[in-house]
Parts: sequence; structure tokens; C-alpha cells
Amino acid sequence: MLATVFHQIRFFPLLVLCLLVDGRSFGAEIIRSTAGVRSMPKAEAAKLLPVEIRGIVSFSYPSKVGRFRGNLILEHEGVGIFVNIDDKVVARDFSGEVISNGDWPSMEVGTEVVVSGTTAGGQYAPVVKSKELRILGRVALPPARPYVLSDILTGSMDCQRVELRGVVQGAGLSLTNDPMFRLEVAVPAGRMVVECFPPGQWTRDMLLGATIRVTAVCLVYFNVRGETLGVHFVVGDPGHIAVEKPAPTDPFSVPRVPLNALQAFSTSGPNLERVQIVGQATLSRPGEYFYLEHGGRAVRVSSRDEDRFQPGEWVVASGFIDLHQSFAELREADVRRTGDGILQEPPLLSPKVLLASSEWKWRSPAPVDYNGRLITVQGSLAKIEPTSDGGRRVILSTDVGSVAATLDAGGGAKELDSLLPGSELRATGVCELQFPSTQLLTDFPKPTGFSLLMRGPADLRVLQSASWWTPKRLWMLLGGTILLLTLAIVWNLLLRRLVRQRSSQLAAETRARDRAEVEYDATLRERTRLAADLHDTLEQSLTGLAFQLDTSRVLSAKSPDSSARHLELGRQLLTRSREDLRRSIWNLRARALDDNSFADAIREAALEAAEGRPIKIAVEEDGEPFPLPEFIAGNLLLLAQEAMTNAMKHGRAETVTVCVGYAAGWITLRILDDGAGFDPKKAPGLQEGHFGLQGMRERANRLDGTVRIESTPGKGATIAVRVPVPVETDRPPERREPAGAGGSSA
Repeated sequence: MLATVFHQIRFFPLLVLCLLVDGRSFGAEIIRSTAGVRSMPKAEAAKLLPVEIRGIVSFSYPSKVGRFRGNLILEHEGVGIFVNIDDKVVARDFSGEVISNGDWPSMEVGTEVVVSGTTAGGQYAPVVKSKELRILGRVALPPARPYVLSDILTGSMDCQRVELRGVVQGAGLSLTNDPMFRLEVAVPAGRMVVECFPPGQWTRDMLLGATIRVTAVCLVYFNVRGETLGVHFVVGDPGHIAVEKPAPTDPFSVPRVPLNALQAFSTSGPNLERVQIVGQATLSRPGEYFYLEHGGRAVRVSSRDEDRFQPGEWVVASGFIDLHQSFAELREADVRRTGDGILQEPPLLSPKVLLASSEWKWRSPAPVDYNGRLITVQGSLAKIEPTSDGGRRVILSTDVGSVAATLDAGGGAKELDSLLPGSELRATGVCELQFPSTQLLTDFPKPTGFSLLMRGPADLRVLQSASWWTPKRLWMLLGGTILLLTLAIVWNLLLRRLVRQRSSQLAAETRARDRAEVEYDATLRERTRLAADLHDTLEQSLTGLAFQLDTSRVLSAKSPDSSARHLELGRQLLTRSREDLRRSIWNLRARALDDNSFADAIREAALEAAEGRPIKIAVEEDGEPFPLPEFIAGNLLLLAQEAMTNAMKHGRAETVTVCVGYAAGWITLRILDDGAGFDPKKAPGLQEGHFGLQGMRERANRLDGTVRIESTPGKGATIAVRVPVPVETDRPPERREPAGAGGSSA
């Protein structure tokens, strides 16, 4: 006895130290009730106020379940609160000895504990954040309060223990980190989800369809803003699920109801237990749902049956009534085939009439129920879209807008891809009316549209196929044509630009080649002319000189006076030959301009020609001078030299005037003299060995110009030359223009 007392006393200093660490020695008031924590604002709870509460565990999450592992619901005086257990919590037994530190065990429902820690704001409601937990033992939970639907739906019953009574309409084992048995319990206000940790010995066959009473803790689903979305219930002890009425052993022994009275009015409230219905299958989605139709009414049946029902087959289904998209359906159904049958021909309806007749209106005929029934509508194909499961969604244009007809992948959906947009179609399928998605009804529901569920490709019949030339294809063709035309125009422009460039290059090369050829021809002609000139002048003079020297040698012995006369004649011939040779050499060495203007070159040539002779040569300019190409300037200079030489040699002129005229794109050259003149028609030419006048004409032709020769015997002569000047001033290949136009006989 003394040992036990001593064992408890030795932990007293540690308790005092914990009180000091928690701030209790500083005057902070300790909260000792769950109601005190739940009633404070979240901002106040977030101040981490000290808490020490003695209560009973009404639920505890398994130690390995997600983010809630080890957390529990603590109930004190009938009020529950969420307790957050983290890895640093120290757990002690009733004697104070540490039994867990970090590796938190699961708490059994009914365990009495003392939780020490602080308050916290929580994500939805204020919670307790535990620092230490002391286990005192096991006690019995007080009776749970009956659930009140209004309190549950508002979220005010969060973490509170309530008692539910209803029919199990769904059950199954969920294997997470720790197994859990999930129930869907139908109550008059709807279905509630109940999760049992651990699952115990319960199975689906034991509970599906049974009437049970459950003692569970209500928990709230909320969004990131902490706003209430819904509720579910958790059970920490499988023994808190009690079966009041066992499930029927034969699901087809339950009452049968007609399809048009599935959810009829009753003073006792909705039927939560199993019922069975019978009808002909119209559409089947194995493992999910199928439709039964009979007596002008159709019902959707959700079932796990993997077999596909053939259209017209008679089927009995036993399940629970549920509301699906504003209409009652049968869920969790067991099915049984009873025989084959033939479906009636579905009615052909206008979409506008269908929607109008499905709307409830006061003082109007009763609406016609087409939801879930096989119907046929007509429309124009707008497009075909693939669905996520490999099926096809056919969009029809009708008098109420677009209507979607869907075919799943198992029904041969790929066969619809060959249909052309714009085709006139008749689609047969199960009608699903569409209503506004809002949950708050302020009037009788009014359908906003409908869709069709087709059974196979045969449910889509083509009345009139669309032309292959659809607007889309026409636009594509037009776009392709415009693109090709644009490319052709661009290619043409680029080709024309390339042709212009090549033509310009070819023209430049041709001009250069022509100039080189003209230069070569000019050189050859000048050499020929120079040979004739030397033959007419220098060779004749040297021949005469040789003749005079021979005569002088012969007569020197007979008559010295005669010999002296012949020597004097030879000296004169030699002087003349030297002048002719000097003129020819100057013509060979001269360049056209040599950095001088064209008029200056003419003046220099005039000075050379008039040197030692009693003649006056004047050079005049008219217009704004501009630079000339070397090729043009050289040929015009030689032509002027030839004209001045002829005026001095043959015309014996005393005055020669050279006029140089500049105009836009042209240059003119006029040589006037006051000599003896001549008759141009009778002037000696090439046959007589004279090249002067013909050389002038040839030079003018080479320059694409013209030459006009005017002369009258006794009245002098006028030579007028007009030559075009190209805009470009590029020079021909650097080659000296041979001289020699002057000096020949006219």
C-alpha cells in the first residue's frame, strides 16, 4: 500500500513542472470543458489557451489512416470536440507512467482520458491540440441524442454523437490503410453515409436492405473557406450498429410496384425498403445501368450486373428507390430475366413539341412523360465528337437548337465517322430530359433540353446524305486555291525580278563584249589605216629620199652643183618624213582624256595639229559639260583630229572652228573650216586608198551616232556628229584607244 502511494507521489514534481510550462502559473485560466472550447470564436481559439479536459473517447481514427491518424473525438458532458494528436504527444496510464511517446496507439471507444494541451482555430471549428494524454480507464458512454435533420444539415452537430435509424441501401468494404465498412443509410430526408472503423464482421449481404439503428459521430464536409457542404457519420465500434429488421433473404420476395407509381404519395413518407419492378429493356450499359419501359413509363435501373440486356427483353429488377436527375430510379438492383419480347415502334417527335409537352403547367393538359423512353427525332448533322470512353457524340441541329445523341464504344460507334455534316438524319434513343442544376426549386421544374442515348449505329438513319462539298471543304478548297495563286504570283514576281537581274547582267556583259569587240575592230582598222598612212607618206618620202640620194651619188662626180640640189631635195623629204612619223607616233601614244575634260582634249589636239602651220583653230563649248565614257571620248577625239587634218591638208583652211555641244543624253561635235571645200559625192574613198571620210562614218556608227558632211567647192566644209551618251558612266576595259584618224588623205 505504501509502495503504491509512493509510486504516485514521485510524479508530483513533474506535474508541477508541466503546469508551469503550460503557463498556468502566469494566471491564464484553464478551460476544462468541451463546450467552452466549441463556443469560443476561432480567432480566440487560435491564441493557444490552456486546456485540461476530462472526457470519454466517442471515436478514434485508426493509427494508420491518412492525415487523421490517431486523432479522436472527446465527449464531455454530452458535448464532443475534435482532438488533434501529433507525434510529440506523451501518453500515460492512470498511474502516470509513459505508455507511448510518438508511436500513438488507437483509442477504443469508451476510454476515459484527461487531455492536456491548448486550443486551436481548426479548419472548420475550434479544436483541442493535445500535448499530453492520460488514460484513466473504460466507462460506458451516455445515450446518444436523436438526430435532428435541420441541425445536421447546418453543420452545428459537428463532432456530436447521434442516433440514426434507416434502411441500408448500399454497403461495401473499403480497403484503405485500415479497412473500413461503408454504409449508405436511407432516412426519410435522404441517404446518409456511415463509415465504420474497424469493419467488424459485417458484410454486404448481411446489411443490404436491413433496417438498422446506428450510434455514430457526425462529421462535416467543408470547403477551403470553412463553409458547410455536407455531413457523414463515423462509428468507432461495430457493436454500435444494431439490426432491427434483417435484410430479405430473397430480393424478389419484396412487393412489386408499377413503373408509374414508383415514388407515389404516401402519408407514411417515402418507401425506403426494397421494391421490384418489371418492364422491357430498351438500352443497356453493362455494369452501370439499364432502362426498363412498360405502360408508357420508363425507369432507369442502376445495377452491377455485367450482362447486356437485349432490346425488348423482359426483366424483373429488385432495388431501392432513389432520385436521379429529377426522376425516381432503382439503385443497387438485383435483376432477373423473364423472357423475350418486341418493342413498340418509338414515336417520332418534334424536339419543340417534346419539351413543351414535358412541362407542368396549371390549367393545361397533364404533361407527357418522355423521360427514359425510346423516341425518334429528326435533324441535320452538325458534327460528330469522340467521347472520353471511345464512343461518339452526334450533334443534331433541330428546331430547339442542338441535341446530342451519344453512342458508347461497345455499340460500334466508329461506324458513325463516315457520316457527312449536313446530312438529314433520324436518331432513335432513350430520352434524358435536362433541368436547371440549381438545388433550390422555386417552381415546378421546366426542362431546358434533352439528349439521346443510342443503342447502336442502326439507331441513326440517314434520310438525305449531304453533298461532299460541305461549306468546310469549299472554304478549304478556296483557301488552297488562294494559297496556290499567291504562291504563283510571288513566284512570278521573284522570277521576273531574277530575269531583270539576269537581263541587266547579260546586257552589261553584252555591252562590255561589244565594246571590247568594237575596240578590237577599231584597233584593227587603225592599224590598217596607219599602214596605209605610212605607205602614203613615210614610205613615199623615204623612197623619194633614196632616189635623190642615188641621183646625188651618180651626179656628184659629173656636176657638183646638180648633186647639191638633189641633196637639198633629200633633206626636205627627210624633214617631211620626220614630221609625218612624229604625228603618227603622237597619235599612237595619245589617250582620250588623261584626266582632262573632253573640250580640253580637243584643244590639246588642235594645238598639236596647228603647230608650225599658218592656221587658227578655235574650240567652243555649248551646254553644261558632263563626263564622257572613255570609249566615246576617244573615238570622238580621233574623229575631230581626222577632220582638222583634212581641213589643213586638203582644204588648206586658214581657220577651223570646233564646237562641242552638251545635251541630256547626247553630245554633238561640229568642225567648220573656211578651206577650199569639196563635193562629198565625188570625194575619193577606199578604192582610191583614202580612209578619212569613211573612217568618220564608221566611228559614228560604232557609237550608235550619226555624222553629216556638208561641203561645197570654194566654200569650206562642215562635219556634224551626234552621239548618244548612256546614263551609266562605266568605263570600258582599260585598253588604249589607238589613234590614227588624222593624217590620211581625204
